[in-house]
Amino acid sequence: MSTRDNLISYFKNELKSTRTELSLTQDKMAEKLGIDLRTYSDLERGKSFCSMYTFINLAYKCNIDANKILMTLGEILNNSKS
Repeated sequence: MSTRDNLISYFKNELKSTRTELSLTQDKMAEKLGIDLRTYSDLERGKSFCSMYTFINLAYKCNIDANKILMTLGEILNNSKS
């Protein structure tokens, strides 16, 4: 699995976990983040990665630890160089 695939896999799992914890449908989560359903669905399926705008909305509106996510993404990148 490529580094990009590992990054996307981690992020999509965090996204889905957050949505599940908030008991939201994909449609309601997309609305909360200010993106359309198709874009959200692509994020959760790992077809794309989010913009900084969406990431900030996710952290702020869903009360997630953005630092934890960024640190883990950094570790994935760092481990891929080993």
